[in-house]
Amino acid sequence: MPIPPPRCRTAPTLCNALMCAWLIGTGAIASADEQGMRRGPAEPELAWPTSTPAEEGFDTQALDALLALIAETPPRDFRVLAVARNGKLVLNEGFNSFAPTNLHDIRSAGKSVTSMVAGVAAGQGLIDVTAPVAKYFPERDVPEDSPLWGIRVEHLLTMSAGLASDDYDDDSPGTEGRMVAQDDYLGFVLSLPMDFEPGSRYAYSSAIAFLAGAIVENAAGARLEDYAREHLFGPLGIYELYWQVSPRGRTTGMGNLYMTAADLAKLGQVMLDEGRWRGRQVLSKDWIEASCRQALNIEDEDPFAYGYGFMWYLARIAERDVLFASGNGGNKIFVVPEESLVVVTLSSAYGQGRGHTRSHLIFERVLAAIEQP
Repeated sequence: MPIPPPRCRTAPTLCNALMCAWLIGTGAIASADEQGMRRGPAEPELAWPTSTPAEEGFDTQALDALLALIAETPPRDFRVLAVARNGKLVLNEGFNSFAPTNLHDIRSAGKSVTSMVAGVAAGQGLIDVTAPVAKYFPERDVPEDSPLWGIRVEHLLTMSAGLASDDYDDDSPGTEGRMVAQDDYLGFVLSLPMDFEPGSRYAYSSAIAFLAGAIVENAAGARLEDYAREHLFGPLGIYELYWQVSPRGRTTGMGNLYMTAADLAKLGQVMLDEGRWRGRQVLSKDWIEASCRQALNIEDEDPFAYGYGFMWYLARIAERDVLFASGNGGNKIFVVPEESLVVVTLSSAYGQGRGHTRSHLIFERVLAAIEQP
């Protein structure tokens, strides 16, 4: 069913030398009130339980030193650090005049959120990850000999679809830059030629992530954002957000999702707690396991991760297994099951590789601040 028309690996030590190597960048977005975002009711049973770092096993002096270092070190484009441990929010600190209640563009970390929304749809029987992509676009009359019949939904979720849309290759015909220059994003992606056999290797692609979101939209008969508000964000008490749409009204499932750090940490907690939030099963345990399972080795493509699941990265950091979402500028959601830990970093170092390095170093410093028994 087509959607209805739109309604209108580094060491765990963070040294001053590396921190002072952060170069220059800026950026922010106004608060939800200023943006006129939809609000929901105050629901205490869906809110974050809170605690203090000390009560949840952190060395407070180490954390205070980290916060001071972030605040004092240029450039001034780090935005928010949020930390949750043992199911409780213990830190939600804004920097450089950015309030932690402000919405922020997490860029491609939104791909991991799109995967979670797809997981909800799969749990409702709306999509089947083993089904061919072409099945979900009957309105496009995909020819029987189209390669889209050989690409499965799971290939989209693991960035192994095989369409010529590699964002790391400027010569690829399906890069994000070429897609967003079009009026019809979906038609652009569906017309791309094949580059390799589906499932045979990894190729990072925003076009593929957009296509995954479009499948959820067609299957649910609703915009991705609206479906997510009802079936993922709402059950978590997340109401203040903005998700960019394409010229034809489809939600941009490849990213450009604006949220607060505390709400992003809720999504991380759902991943940590096998799909649950405050006792309610929001995503199936099977979907969480599939998201966390290595589908492809990406060590040669990514300096921070060794594997890729359902649009989530897998890493081994400071001798812990880590799952993380990642967006341009250093926007991250880190999940560490062994430590019952979720860490969110928001940063506006867009287009600057140092943003990723800085966020990983900050995360490692948070890990190092956990007091060992």
